[in-house]
Amino acid sequence: MSLSYVQQVKELCTDRFVWITFFHTIFSCYGEIQINIFNFMSASVRPMFNESLTERWDPEMSEKTFNLIYSISASSVFGGILFGGLINGPLMDYLGRRTTSVFFRGGLSILSGIAMILSHFTPYFEFFIIGHILAGLVVTGKYVLVVYTAECAPDSRRGVASLAVGGGASIIMMIATPLCLPSILGTRELWWWLPAICVCMAIVDIFGSSFMPESPKHLYLGTQDKAAAAEAVKFYHGDNADIDAVFEEYEAEKEAQLSETLSISQILGNPVYRKAFFIVFATCLLVTFSGINIRCQYQMQLLQKYGLSHVAAVKTMVFVTYATFPLVFVAPIVIEKLGRRPIILTTSILSIGEVMFLAAGQFIIDNNPELVISSAFGVMAVVLGTVGINLGQMSMAPILVSELCPHAARGSITQMIQIIPIIFAVISVATYPTGVANFGASYFIPQVVGLALFFVYIYKTLPETKGLPIDKIIEKLAGKSKIAAARFDTNDETVPLNC
Repeated sequence: MSLSYVQQVKELCTDRFVWITFFHTIFSCYGEIQINIFNFMSASVRPMFNESLTERWDPEMSEKTFNLIYSISASSVFGGILFGGLINGPLMDYLGRRTTSVFFRGGLSILSGIAMILSHFTPYFEFFIIGHILAGLVVTGKYVLVVYTAECAPDSRRGVASLAVGGGASIIMMIATPLCLPSILGTRELWWWLPAICVCMAIVDIFGSSFMPESPKHLYLGTQDKAAAAEAVKFYHGDNADIDAVFEEYEAEKEAQLSETLSISQILGNPVYRKAFFIVFATCLLVTFSGINIRCQYQMQLLQKYGLSHVAAVKTMVFVTYATFPLVFVAPIVIEKLGRRPIILTTSILSIGEVMFLAAGQFIIDNNPELVISSAFGVMAVVLGTVGINLGQMSMAPILVSELCPHAARGSITQMIQIIPIIFAVISVATYPTGVANFGASYFIPQVVGLALFFVYIYKTLPETKGLPIDKIIEKLAGKSKIAAARFDTNDETVPLNC
């Protein structure tokens, strides 16, 4: 028994795909750090903004005007996120998965880091805003990286690899956050080292990935380069991979689409693809309607409003982060052992609980603010939200894109599931302060109702996809025994299906 265990460990340590997954998990998280520099290093960045504005714009600038400019600068990242959502889908189809998720995204990260560093060594705070906007672009590209990883992985490892790469940011942020302390890099003189570290990570990611081939599925179905696809399969699946069996799988998927690219109108015109799109979209909206956007922007203020002191709020956030961190390692195992459905449904329930606790805490503040139990509700909301994130909630939508949607539809669907939720997120963040002030706990009712509806829809429609090739998954979606049910004819007209 021990010999068998030792042999398994030895095989795991010599498995090329394991090391590829580990490489992307660690070195692809530069965007998550860059997008948080504005918040993490605010004690250093804010004085830099103040110096630049007073020296170059208006020495007599009022605090109100400064706060307005600073707030607009912080929100500028949403411009990058929205633009990233617009371009990632088309780019992943035309440039390829690897080029978009590594070379293009890494290049933007390098430019973002350089711009931020320039803001430190020059009197121009505008450089930081440019870097902040580019960081938004970099973060949205992580969706494509998860799809790229899923397409490279063998079916038996698709979920664990995708979740590891998508959730790697939790590991890196655990390391990066302490660096922002004033005793380390969190000073006016040293803060620029953090974007410099991100630039180094991006360079390593680009250099290392240059030795890795493009997604074999994209090479086979997208560029029709079978020779390159065969080499890519060997690289990612192992030298002893059954290439004929993998290509047979790709052919089945190719027959299911009969079109190199599918537009949103074509996807919505086919009942099977429409069903896949709505499932992925609902999964994405489960995240958007949760409390994550509000907590990301207002978590410290929220905990203090619910009754905690500033010190207690900071300690609570640190404790929750470290206490729930082991779930990052548990989630990849769970997703392969139990499947995708349990993870998605569990995180959905956690999101409903998170928003309900936020509403309950706000209700107490509205009616009896002296009750200390409101702080407990706030802490519970943070706990449930953090558990959901560490279980892989943020990675489930791109994983489902790679599993439910045929190759030709992934670009269009990726574009749609990023743009619309981003708009909802911006509205949610923008309306929260005034919405709670005017409506109190009632502000959260639409979120709870939306989450409940999306949960019911996912529960009724989401098939288990663990370890299944795309053609078998489409059969499940279609409720048919033959993959031909999802085909497009040569005139791009959809064949009516009864799903």
